[in-house]
Amino acid sequence: MRRLLLTEQRGQSLVELALALPFCLWTLLGIVDLGRVYYSYAGATNAAREGARYWAATPTATTADVRTRVRAEAAPQLAIPEAGITLSSPASDQRQVQVQLQFTTLTPMISALWGGGPLSVTTRAVMPTLF
Repeated sequence: MRRLLLTEQRGQSLVELALALPFCLWTLLGIVDLGRVYYSYAGATNAAREGARYWAATPTATTADVRTRVRAEAAPQLAIPEAGITLSSPASDQRQVQVQLQFTTLTPMISALWGGGPLSVTTRAVMPTLF
């Protein structure tokens, strides 16, 4: 009788694991995706800040120079597309660089939280001119 109870409990544990494991893995992958989004946001912010600082400190910098500086700051961790870098001057004594990335999740079904597809990560930096 005792041996029969142990066998039934082993089967019960296996069923519980089979039911709980997908939820645990989905949660773990969601946490990993959250960390990846934060990492991408921080890298894009640093790249935008470096581009704005360079543009504000170098009055002869061209748009291509600033974009090259932004992409070099983000490389090799992030690949910022050329179209994802926007330069503007909100005031005559300010320089603004905006960086936009498309982030794709690893976790299935988590992109449905924002409507599906890749997540757009956007950040910007504004620096006063130094000349």
